[in-house]
Amino acid sequence: NRSDYSAIIFDVTKANSNVTTTIASTVTIISSGGGGSGAVWFKNATSGDISLTNGATITSTGQAADAAAISATTNMGAVTIENTGLVTSDDRGIYADGGYNNTSLAPVEVSITNHGTVNAKTAGLRAVDYHGTASITNTGTVESETRQGLIGWSPDGGVSINNSGTVTAKDDIAIQAATGPDNPSDGTGGDISVINSGTLKASNNTNVTDAGTGHFAIGTEVATFGNTTITNMSNGIIEAFDDTGINAVTKESGNISISNAGTISALRGIYAETADGTIDIANTGTL
Repeated sequence: NRSDYSAIIFDVTKANSNVTTTIASTVTIISSGGGGSGAVWFKNATSGDISLTNGATITSTGQAADAAAISATTNMGAVTIENTGLVTSDDRGIYADGGYNNTSLAPVEVSITNHGTVNAKTAGLRAVDYHGTASITNTGTVESETRQGLIGWSPDGGVSINNSGTVTAKDDIAIQAATGPDNPSDGTGGDISVINSGTLKASNNTNVTDAGTGHFAIGTEVATFGNTTITNMSNGIIEAFDDTGINAVTKESGNISISNAGTISALRGIYAETADGTIDIANTGTL
């Protein structure tokens, strides 16, 4: 219990410093105030892989802007976070960021796997991989008050998101996946894959000033080049009563394939747009 900064800190500048950490389910961590970067904060400023497994109950409040209850970042290397605990944050829930100084010839993976419960004010689970695949798997429960439930982004690689749990975004997008940089010289983009066999709920809270780009249950965007595949399985439930159930956009070049065998209840069911490529939408479920 720490009231002036992050409760658990790993901060190193030595190159090739790999770290593997497990926080047991018998542990309770509370971090409040002081401007830290989250209750559990792992950072490698140079290089090294980070692997973090959490089973604890973690509460993070009053930290610096964009702080997460669990945060793991490395400038060169892979990041893996697995959560089975209860995570509560007045900002981001779980944040993983890696591969910044890697290259497209030596990509790494940044992944978050959640089997527990995450309650966040902003993004619930956020994975960023600058060179490689940003991956999120959720079998648990994730809720965000004001931003995305699950969000993955890579300017030079792909994004893969698989949900079989429950994701609720009370004022944003339940699942958001994006590839490609704002500046083409910063990367080549990549493919997007989203699979849902759980429950996705997205809403528009009119009492909150919107900070995102919509209130979709699933929203994808390829900024440069890459194919998009979105699958809502037969047991998948999608709800977006204030916006679009599935919204997929490719700005430059790439194919879009959307398959729904589940249930989509939304203001607008499915929307797909590509500047150069094919669009295939198959529905065997309920729209």
